[in-house]
Amino acid sequence: MRLTEYDADVAAPASEWLALDEAERVLLVEAYHRRLGIDHPQLKLHATLHTVVENQVAAREPEVLDAFARLQREGLTRHEAVHAIGLAVVEQMVEVFKSRTVAGSPPVMPYGERVRQLTAEVWRRSGDRAEEQLTAPGSDTD
Repeated sequence: MRLTEYDADVAAPASEWLALDEAERVLLVEAYHRRLGIDHPQLKLHATLHTVVENQVAAREPEVLDAFARLQREGLTRHEAVHAIGLAVVEQMVEVFKSRTVAGSPPVMPYGERVRQLTAEVWRRSGDRAEEQLTAPGSDTD
């Protein structure tokens, strides 16, 4: 069976998700947000982050699965947990970029550790602005 629709609050069957081309996954996530009337200023970037997280879930990455369960126990919806783990992805990317461009940068925390430290409260305090970290002027990601 071929996956034809994405819902951030329902886990897609891993085999069906992984059988899709990466671009198809992103398009399904974009379509989901449009269907719900979620107007996102950077929809492609947002959908790509969703896709990265969903790929990790489908691949059964232990730290991500543990974080997913923990974040939902802490009161996040599945969709919010995708966003929270997406925040960890973005923070990791920003730190890696900075560590390669700024002399004397401290070592980058391993991604698995970053995900293990993630809590619902940390995500709530972030204001769910992960994409802004990638596109902000001076973010050193150019």
